[in-house]
This record gives sequence, C-alpha cells and structure tokens, in this order.
Amino acid sequence: MLINVFVYLLIAIAIIVPSYVLISSNLRLSLASLAVQYLVVFVTIIQVWPLPLSAVLLVSGWMAVAVIGSMNSPDSISQERGRSEIIFRLFSSLLICTFIFTLSPQIKLWLPIPDSFILIGLIFFCIGLLQTGMSSEPIKIIIGLLTLLSGFEVVYAALEGSALVTGFLAAIHLSIATIGSILAAQATSGEML
Repeated sequence: MLINVFVYLLIAIAIIVPSYVLISSNLRLSLASLAVQYLVVFVTIIQVWPLPLSAVLLVSGWMAVAVIGSMNSPDSISQERGRSEIIFRLFSSLLICTFIFTLSPQIKLWLPIPDSFILIGLIFFCIGLLQTGMSSEPIKIIIGLLTLLSGFEVVYAALEGSALVTGFLAAIHLSIATIGSILAAQATSGEML
C-alpha cells in the first residue's frame, strides 16, 4: 500500500514538474524544477539499478543544471507568457499525459517493464519533446532536450543496466548543457561564433 502511494506521488511529480517548466518564464524556477526532475529520475531508477549507477545520473543531471544556471543570466528567457498561451501549454501537457495513460497498457505489451517506468519515462519524453517544439528561447530548448533525454533514461534503465551507457548518457547531459548554454549566451549577447 505504501509503495503504491509512493509510485503515485512520483507519477504526480513527474506530471507537475515538466508541465511547470513548460509554462514558466523564470529561468531559476525552471532550473529548480529540472533539478527536481532529476531527483524523480534518480528515485525511479534506483528501484532497478544499483546506487552508484543511479547516482551518476543524478549528479550529472545536477551538474547540467549548474552549468546552465552559471552560464546564463536569469533574464535570458525574455518572453512573458500570456494567459491564453499558458492555458494552451497546460492543456497540451494534460492531453499528452492522458494519451500516455491511455496507451500505457499497449506499450506494456511491447516493453516488459513496470508501469511506473513507462508512465514516468514517457511523460518526461513527450513533455520534453513538446517543450523543444514549442519554445523559441534557446535555454528552454536545452531544458526540453534534457527532459526528453531523462525520459529515455527512465525507460532504458528498466531494460538494461550498463555502466558504459550510463557514462555516455552522463556525458551527453553535460555536453548538451555546456554547448547549449554557450550558444544560448551568444544568441542573447548578439555575438557570432
């Protein structure tokens, strides 16, 4: 019973956190939400992976958040969202979550992993994809790519626990954060590469 409540809490946080990042126009709160998202990924993955492998993903994710936060000014997200845009983005996020909840039994037939991994992974993956497609600010696109990659990690963790792949995923997180932050900082300052 307690395990079910914990899983439902993780799924609820997995819906709330990337949805907030999708509608937020504050970089610091978006990065704090991204850090919470990496904590959700860690708590989910630690159920099937040993602690050191799970900790690598947590630490690399938090390092990516730190890189993005240190290389970009808080006002690098310039667009204030209107009320109709916020409602549209929330509706899109809830529509994706409904779609995932509806299709998760069919996906479970293809992927022999627990339901919580399918739900959390696909929620992160799809909302990250939505954010990458709907955003015009470079920082929000980077955060969307990191969210998308986190969803892939959750689904992949239940299938395979490889130290080499974990290292590659950590390197990809840090590379996306570093290169994306440099390009975003240059885009906001008007410099050319």
